[in-house]
Amino acid sequence: LVRVMDQVWSLDSTGQLRIWQAPEWKYLGKKDIGSGARCPLCINGLIWIAMGPGGLITVWDPADIPTLKPKHSISTNQNFVSSLALHGDLVWVAGEKLLAVDINQFAVMKEIHKLESD
Repeated sequence: LVRVMDQVWSLDSTGQLRIWQAPEWKYLGKKDIGSGARCPLCINGLIWIAMGPGGLITVWDPADIPTLKPKHSISTNQNFVSSLALHGDLVWVAGEKLLAVDINQFAVMKEIHKLESD
C-alpha cells in the first residue's frame, strides 16, 4: 500500500494493482502486473515496484492511470528482485546481488555486493 498525491495504490500477493482516489475513495482501476510484484515505493511522485522474477523494476506515473503502463523499466540483470529501499538519491535493490539505482537517471549505478549462498 502506498499513497502518492491524492491516490492510494495497493498491490496484493497475486499481482493485482488497484488504485483509488482519496478522500472520496473513488475506484480508478486495476491491472494485473504479475504475482511476483512487490515492495511499492513512492519516490518523487512516482511509484517504483520490484517485479520479482525477471529482475525488473518498473516505475509508474500516477498521471498515466488511463493507460496503466509503466513509465520506466529498469533491468537489474538478475533473475529476481526481492526488495527495494530508498536512501538519498539511490534505491537499494536486493536480489542475487545488491545494487544501487539512481532515482534521477533510472539506471543501475553500481553493483555493491554479490550475495553468496550458504
